Order: sequence, then C-alpha cells, then structure tokens
Amino acid sequence: IASLSNAINMIDGLNGLAGGAVVIMLSAFCFLAIDNDDVTIVTVALAIIFPLIGFLFLNFPHGKIFLGDGGAYFLGFMVAGIAVILPERNSDISPFASLLIISFPFYELVRSMIRRIASNGTKAFEPDDKHLHSLFHAVISQKSSTSNFNTNPVSSILVLTFPMAAAIWTVLFFNDRSLLAIGFFVLIFIYETIAALLVRSLLKGS
Repeated sequence: IASLSNAINMIDGLNGLAGGAVVIMLSAFCFLAIDNDDVTIVTVALAIIFPLIGFLFLNFPHGKIFLGDGGAYFLGFMVAGIAVILPERNSDISPFASLLIISFPFYELVRSMIRRIASNGTKAFEPDDKHLHSLFHAVISQKSSTSNFNTNPVSSILVLTFPMAAAIWTVLFFNDRSLLAIGFFVLIFIYETIAALLVRSLLKGS
C-alpha cells in the first residue's frame, strides 16, 4: 500500500497522467467488482472515479489545478486498498489481476529505485528526469516546435496507453493466472523497449 502510494506520486509529472491512470485502474477494478456482484467495491470505486473525472477537466490539458503530494498519496492508498481487498473478497478474481492493473505505476516505482541506486550512488527516493513520462516529454519536445503546453498533454496520452492496455487485458482474462502473468511480462518488455528507444533518440538529438 505504501509502495503504490509513492508510485502514484511518482507518475504525477504530466497533466492528467496520475489522475488518468487512477481513473483507468479504478474503472478496471469497478468492472471486475460489477461482474462479481461486489457492491461495496463498486460504490467505493465510483465514489473516487466521478470526482476525479471532474478534477481532470481542470488538470488536463491546461493544468489549472494539480493533485499535489496529498492527492497523489491518497489516490495511491485507495487504489492499493482495492487491489488487495477485491481478490480477497472474490475468489473468482486472481490476485494477478490486481497486479496487472497496477503494473504500470508499480513497475515505474521499482525500476526507478533500482536505477537510482545503481547510478553513481544516487539515493533511491531522490527525483530525476528518467521516468518513462519524462523521456516521452523530452523526445516530443526535442522533435517538436510546439510549446510545452502542447507536448505535456500529448506525452501524457501516450503514457496512458500502458495502464489502459493493462486494464483491458485484465478485464478480458481476470480469472486466468497464466494469461495475466504473460500480460504483466509483456507490458514490462514493451516498457523497456520503448524506454530504450526514447533514450537512444535523445542521445542522437543531443
């Protein structure tokens, strides 16, 4: 729970990214809860989704308001709680379903901590500009003549394809542990491939 709270805060670097990712993840949990007649989880998920959609109207694409640390930590806490409770309450839902739904922010956190520790003794929790969303933004800014106002939301939309793909895959195969595990590792492979291509593009353009 603490890890995912930090993970949501970590991806809160572009307009609409953290909020959009949470809406996608909670929507997936909500769908699974509806399919399993878990009214409590549906109610809690919707109670967060609808206000968050209202927030996104002001956060994306213009960035008039922001989540801040408190908002990001709260959303991470709620998503993590649902991720733990849903498969516990519903035996038809594999715990791997929860893992795949939260895989993007969770993997971003784990990868960032490993990267920071491995890079010249940088502390694990010190911020840097090597997150996937940072790389997307840097490459798009490098190759585009538009202002930061435009590159920010475009980068966010591209990154949101990761939690969206994870959510769709989970909804389709929520009770098949093998396919869920395959989806998790495929997502990591695609993440690493795209990250490597973005880094290479930045090096070529510098």
